[in-house]
Amino acid sequence: MELQSATPRLQSRFVQPVCVTMKSHRSELKEWFVFAIGLAMLLVMLLLVVEGPANPRQAVPEEAAPAPAPPVRVEMDLAQLSAPVSSSDWDPHHSVDRVLFGRVYREGAHSWCAASNDLNQHVTFWFHRLAHVVGVSTAGRPDMAQWVTQYQVLVTTDGVTWRAVDNNRVFNGNTDRTTIVRHNFEAPVQALGLRIAIRAWDSHISMRAAVHGWLL
Repeated sequence: MELQSATPRLQSRFVQPVCVTMKSHRSELKEWFVFAIGLAMLLVMLLLVVEGPANPRQAVPEEAAPAPAPPVRVEMDLAQLSAPVSSSDWDPHHSVDRVLFGRVYREGAHSWCAASNDLNQHVTFWFHRLAHVVGVSTAGRPDMAQWVTQYQVLVTTDGVTWRAVDNNRVFNGNTDRTTIVRHNFEAPVQALGLRIAIRAWDSHISMRAAVHGWLL
């Protein structure tokens, strides 16, 4: 007599084994793969931020700052901006403030007139800061036949030491009352003060003057 088992038999033409452990390993590998990809992308982004793009063509070159434009120098009559001082004045109506061009006076001379005629007479123009001087102009006394025929120009940068420009050159001055005679120096000079020292004159030492250049 054949005994029948209490466990029911499973009849199937195909058997598919299932491995629970393998599924767990595949899931973990997938998570590690995603993590590695994310980490790699983060490193690439950090490298791009620190080093810039790998392709130099993509880099935007920095524009060089433009060179500053040279300052514009406009020649002017520095005597008009100066404080003129003379060796002597004939009187208040012939004083050194009348040495400047373009001034009109109701009385007295229309130029500076020295108190005496000697080689110690001069007019000094003091500037409020260092100046670049290229030359001077002179003219005589317009209301009387008096003018300076020769002079020297001396400059100082410290108010103490003086030197004559153009190797002690004696400049030719005026030959009449009204003509303005200009002389440019052989080379520009820097000056805090400029002195026109009288060396010869006609009738009486009388003069109007201008100093050409610009302040530094």
